[in-house]
Amino acid sequence: MNQPDPMEFLAVLMNRAQTLEIIGRTQAKAKRGAHLRPWAMGVGRNLVDANSSLGRDDAEFMADYTGDMVSATAVYPIMNAIDSITAIAELIDGRTKSGDSHASSLLTLCRMATESAATTIWLLSNTDRDMRRGLSVRFTASELNAQRGYQSSTRKYFEHGSLGKRSVEYQQFLEHVRLFDERVVMLERGMQETPNAKVKGSGDVVIAAAKWLDGHPPLHDGDAGPYGRPFGFEDVAKSFYNVSSAIVHGLKWPLDYMPSGEVDLSRMIVEGVNNAVSMAECAVALFEAQAQSWETETDRPILYPDSLQPTIEDWADLYPV
Repeated sequence: MNQPDPMEFLAVLMNRAQTLEIIGRTQAKAKRGAHLRPWAMGVGRNLVDANSSLGRDDAEFMADYTGDMVSATAVYPIMNAIDSITAIAELIDGRTKSGDSHASSLLTLCRMATESAATTIWLLSNTDRDMRRGLSVRFTASELNAQRGYQSSTRKYFEHGSLGKRSVEYQQFLEHVRLFDERVVMLERGMQETPNAKVKGSGDVVIAAAKWLDGHPPLHDGDAGPYGRPFGFEDVAKSFYNVSSAIVHGLKWPLDYMPSGEVDLSRMIVEGVNNAVSMAECAVALFEAQAQSWETETDRPILYPDSLQPTIEDWADLYPV
């Protein structure tokens, strides 16, 4: 009878111990991220103080389009990101019962959260008011081609479907298209009135946001984050985004980097959660740094975790009213 190899047995035990430790860190970071949910649920009811940097960004800019062009454009991505992080926390809590790592789902949600939060940081990080206005207009305009594609498909539905062009629904659709065309004209005018800037793609916006954070390390993370180090958040975020994008698109090359199986997979997941939560916390902090009035009293509620306050106050100095 063959005796078990003690070294192999020891390796299995060590891998299991490492996996459990990583799972514990993953759960803790996901719960920390879920604490952002009250902010996401409530910030829209009192978006910014009038006498704040963002309030001044919005004032008398694109008033015929909306009264809050810059702040509303910037807040929507981070609200989406926090929804993904909330789902991450719930999915991780349920893994013990399901017995499934849910690796693909978690990494996909982490990618979504990271990209959306990075978009908010990219939109707001520039210290020039005209540039922030220009980015908000151009980012909004960049969505138009996708919307035109949706309109084209909808038009075909009415042309060949059962409702037809005489239906009330079709008339409502035409009115929507008319208003859409009016918005296009407004956005074109807004682009003419603001500095030119290129709208970054998904991966580039993550790298841009992470690079900005390396140059402006958040005080609330202390020495826990990679910000500003020789191998900084830019490299960490780029590496994770490459891996998670492969997972999203069904590519198998990340398997080359998981020779130890479960423990390597757990490392990949915790890196994803770290990226998503870190980027989201910083996006909330950057928004609040510009949304609060630092000169006058306000009844705007504080909905974010207290831990973010040092970062918010530090970054607020970059954006004078």
